[in-house]
Amino acid sequence: MTADRWFAYIATVDDGDDWQDELAWRKANPSLGVVLQIEDLRAEVALAREMPTRQNSIRRLRLNQWTQQLVRWIPMEVWADGAEAIDAEALRGAGASQASTWRGSTTCRRWRCCFRGE
Repeated sequence: MTADRWFAYIATVDDGDDWQDELAWRKANPSLGVVLQIEDLRAEVALAREMPTRQNSIRRLRLNQWTQQLVRWIPMEVWADGAEAIDAEALRGAGASQASTWRGSTTCRRWRCCFRGE
């Protein structure tokens, strides 16, 4: 559809920009300092650094970035550090604890097994 009376402008950070870099913030917020104060954005980002659950909302709503999930509960770099293959034989005989969450009596929603390390 072509309609000359409609115009859309979406400001966003560039691919590869660090979401914590103040120089990148201005790209996604052309009215920074007018509508949104830099001190307020600094405070929001500082909170998101400490609370990963806040990070994706800052990235989506203030920087117009696509995120992999709605709420991030663990930083992606920490998640990636745990991506190593597990040697099941090395765990044989190790003490462990298990937990599960059920919906009703037949649907297991979550299952977790934690092994004691050396």
